[in-house]
Amino acid sequence: MVDDTAKGHYNLLKNYLLSYGLNSRISNVADSFRLGRVLYARLTNSGNTGLKLYLPLNLDDYKDSKIPLKSAEGIKQYEDVPVFLYVRSDLSVKRALELIDDVMIKHGIARKHDMEEVDHVKELVK
Repeated sequence: MVDDTAKGHYNLLKNYLLSYGLNSRISNVADSFRLGRVLYARLTNSGNTGLKLYLPLNLDDYKDSKIPLKSAEGIKQYEDVPVFLYVRSDLSVKRALELIDDVMIKHGIARKHDMEEVDHVKELVK
């Protein structure tokens, strides 16, 4: 992640996911968010200017929506989170937050606390 906007979007999305009480695990490829053993979201780098947010959603539920979701079916590492959204703009961040809310409501997870302003990019650049 070279772009400062992408870093800001990463921090915002990660802080939002952590506010639901999810645990984050950073690997070489992605930042995965789990509660127990269930994977609820995965954030990956999408070049220098954006991110991809993978979520456990059904693509058919959003067929008539204006949200441009894509399928990652057939890729083993994304079988638990088969739908993704490119996050490159403020509008896509807004849509990503709505989708995260949809996933959490679907699984019955309430927000544990208000979102904290923590800079998580510093952890990545060690």
